[in-house]
Amino acid sequence: MQSTAKPLVTGHPIVPSMTRTVLYNSFSAADTGIPTLTIDAQGNVTNNWKYNPGGPGQIVVVRVMYQWPVFLGPLGFSLATLANGNRLIMASSAFQNEP
Repeated sequence: MQSTAKPLVTGHPIVPSMTRTVLYNSFSAADTGIPTLTIDAQGNVTNNWKYNPGGPGQIVVVRVMYQWPVFLGPLGFSLATLANGNRLIMASSAFQNEP
């Protein structure tokens, strides 16, 4: 398994979106769970993923993540899922490269 990703050019200028690409040899080995994000004291994600499209026949899992800024709701209810007070929104796709 190889883990790679890169920041996208699009997204909110303060809360950028991120892309993570993970390569596998079979669909049964593919993990589509939520990756662990490392957040520094200023609330920035410090994961350093690099993009890798994979080779012929490899299984590729691509995750696009966005940190959505949220505010406290009624009675202090919060939709935040990250330590920096944002909510992580993520989409995943798995596919096999052509041989």
